Amino acid sequence: MILGILCLSIFSTVVSTNAQPQYLVSQSAAPTITLQPSTTSPTVGTKVTLSGNLSTPESGTLLVYASINGSSAQQIGTTPVTNGAYSYVYNITGPGTYAVYVEMPASAQQGEARSSTVTLVTQSVPVRSTPPAQVPNAGPPEYAIYIVIVAVLAIAAVGGAVMLRRRAASAAAMKAIKQPTTAPLPP
Repeated sequence: MILGILCLSIFSTVVSTNAQPQYLVSQSAAPTITLQPSTTSPTVGTKVTLSGNLSTPESGTLLVYASINGSSAQQIGTTPVTNGAYSYVYNITGPGTYAVYVEMPASAQQGEARSSTVTLVTQSVPVRSTPPAQVPNAGPPEYAIYIVIVAVLAIAAVGGAVMLRRRAASAAAMKAIKQPTTAPLPP
């Protein structure tokens, strides 16, 4: 019995000197997060909408991460979660392969949650080919007929005037030939 008292005494001393209150915080399981891009083949210079849901109808903030061409992921923004739903618009600024995911940081109520990673492979901007130069219409323009008509009339007028002048000169010469000269007779 002395041994029992001695053990009990040692046990109570150890417990009283080492005992610190411990608080257990109950953390619920982390929600699952879905992630759906509006397209997986965006064109450089366009925007991709990243949206999804949490498995629990929570509100808060998600962190959005992207890795470009295999580089380490960088936080590119945040997006609010309302009733378990979120949406984020991401501007594709250059060519390459983008690996994107969203993450909900751990809190006192739940553990950290992360979506699966989606891959976006950009398409280059389509190059517009320059249309061939317009060759001017080889045919006469619509008003050319009027120019031709005016030119013909001008030539006819000049020709007519020349002919009239010659005719007048010719008529005067004929008149001079036909007219008797009345010279005074000699006495």
